Amino acid sequence: MLRLICGFAIISSVYSARASFRVVNGQEGDIKDFPYLASLQHRSIVRCGATIINPRTVITATHCFKDVILEKLFVRAGTKFGEKEGQLVPVKCYLTHPDYVPLTQNNDIAIVWTKTPLTINSLVKPINMAQFGAPLPVGKMGVVAGWGRLGENLGFPDIFHFALLPVIERNKCVKSGGGGYDDFRITDKMFCAGFMGVGGTDSCKSDSGGPFVVDNTLVGVVSFGQGCARKKFPGVYANVAVFRKWIDENLQLEASGKLKPTAGN
Repeated sequence: MLRLICGFAIISSVYSARASFRVVNGQEGDIKDFPYLASLQHRSIVRCGATIINPRTVITATHCFKDVILEKLFVRAGTKFGEKEGQLVPVKCYLTHPDYVPLTQNNDIAIVWTKTPLTINSLVKPINMAQFGAPLPVGKMGVVAGWGRLGENLGFPDIFHFALLPVIERNKCVKSGGGGYDDFRITDKMFCAGFMGVGGTDSCKSDSGGPFVVDNTLVGVVSFGQGCARKKFPGVYANVAVFRKWIDENLQLEASGKLKPTAGN
């Protein structure tokens, strides 16, 4: 059974020049450049990142919903701040992936519907998702953004940060290829992104569920890592192209009223 409770990334040449190929811990972002970025809030605190795909729907990670109360969940968008300003709308329902495995975090993706639609404007815009079965853009630079920790043992920023990271071949982030993860841990439903052997830049705690975007397309969802920005442990992302069919099918079910939530309506 389904467990249901319920684009426009334009990185300017200025940002690219500052970041160059090796961003160290990222830098503060401007929501005008990331209008698809949203936060999932629980009890008025940023729980995870999220990505706007239409005025009533965001994509995030399944593991973000552990021990939450539906009535305390909100989506905030249109602001660089994690917990103030912008648009704040209550969550109507959410769908976690039925095959999510907490131990390995395989299938770590979820869909969230809001009670009222976000107002689309220059600071709030949906982004296109990778097509079903699209090949992973290995070697291309992508951008990750969120309100997560600034370092493994550092605090959380008031303003979201972003970093440019290359997509890595799966076999290069597992032990057999010189990486740190066990070979079985990184499945074909995931991918890694970061600077192997260098570290220093990565997504971190509370960036979970947020977007990884390549060529103005949502390619990944922040899932997990071993610590943050470690040399042999790049960040791991759910591969949106693998889940696109599942996402589309459930969007249609919800729109037709045929998706029956276990909480919400």
